[in-house]
Amino acid sequence: MLRVWVVEAPGGAVSRTIADWPRATLQGTSPSLEALPPSNAAAVDVVVVTLRTGEDPCAIAALSDTLGSVPVVIVTEGADSRADAVRRGAEDVVAPGQPEALRVAILKALARSRYRREARADTDALREQQRENQRLRREVHVDALTGVANRKALESHLAHAHEAAAELCVLFCDVDRFKVVNDLYGHLVGDEVLRTVASRLAHLVREDHDLVARYAGDEFVLVVHAGLEQAEALAARVRDVMAEPLRIGGHQLALSISVGVAQRRREHPDPTALLDEADAALYREKRRGRTVDPLADVDETARLRELWG
Repeated sequence: MLRVWVVEAPGGAVSRTIADWPRATLQGTSPSLEALPPSNAAAVDVVVVTLRTGEDPCAIAALSDTLGSVPVVIVTEGADSRADAVRRGAEDVVAPGQPEALRVAILKALARSRYRREARADTDALREQQRENQRLRREVHVDALTGVANRKALESHLAHAHEAAAELCVLFCDVDRFKVVNDLYGHLVGDEVLRTVASRLAHLVREDHDLVARYAGDEFVLVVHAGLEQAEALAARVRDVMAEPLRIGGHQLALSISVGVAQRRREHPDPTALLDEADAALYREKRRGRTVDPLADVDETARLRELWG
């Protein structure tokens, strides 16, 4: 049963037409556009408004704002008023004294309104699905702990860059003595250290060109679209930034990081070879002892506590 609200003078013909229609219930009436239907629009399926000659159709827009998605059908004389009514939000317009045309207009208005609601619902559902897909794609390609790219995203990015980029270098980074942090302060502090390292690395690269990824454990990889000289300069900045002390959980830690740099060359058959070369450069640096432990001969526990605060 259709629930219809009628806006017209008391005892009007439209109210009688609705009252006599077996498919509809006259939910209520209002004498004018100023006396709007009840705010509970959910109780009304359609509103029929008798627009008197000379009456300003601008009020229809206010009526539509109040009712939201509830369709409005106008009964009015005059071509100008009918055109204005449609432009200002009415679903349909019929001339007075045509009860059958009015009933058809109401049914069509409801059908169009229902179609729009369903289309909006479908659109909203599609957008929600797209947001969910984007979230899942991010989860697939983002390291859950640090928020930078994960190994899968690194491999995908590097494979594309290896073929397309004019210049390409890889920086393989490893946090020195990271196991000490976990052993002394626990994994919660260790996790925060990794998040800090990732954040500092991310601030050193160009977000729209380069990539920071967590490779494994305390190892990170930077893929930079630059020549070897620029990559070496970036590696120096990485070491300097990581040497800045950080305070986590009441502990002041002094970090250092080792960095191996490799530039793509013709001899590299694939991105894996480029990564392997950067990894080899990293461990050559570690063997050279770039990060020196000045307390190597002190009792182990005391040495570690003094070293890490």
